[in-house]
Amino acid sequence: MPNCNVQTTATSVLTAGNRNFSVVLQNNSDTNIRFAVGTDPIAELSSTVGVLLEPGDSATLDGKSASEAISAISTGSAGKNLFYTLV
Repeated sequence: MPNCNVQTTATSVLTAGNRNFSVVLQNNSDTNIRFAVGTDPIAELSSTVGVLLEPGDSATLDGKSASEAISAISTGSAGKNLFYTLV
């Protein structure tokens, strides 16, 4: 799985694109990570706003949401690992 180094400000995980796959995100860090899909939610992403992934959690995006831009933010310290893969 590719790794995204998530910071305490919105970090791009994947840019928007025509993907015919599902996207699996997995929090491989010791702190919570929040993510958002699409440009408007990304602009509002913060340590309290976004879909919560606790350490070890994963989420699968499919359909239209898998083709939108995806960004994430660490709710603790910077430099946290968020793995993603296309399935």
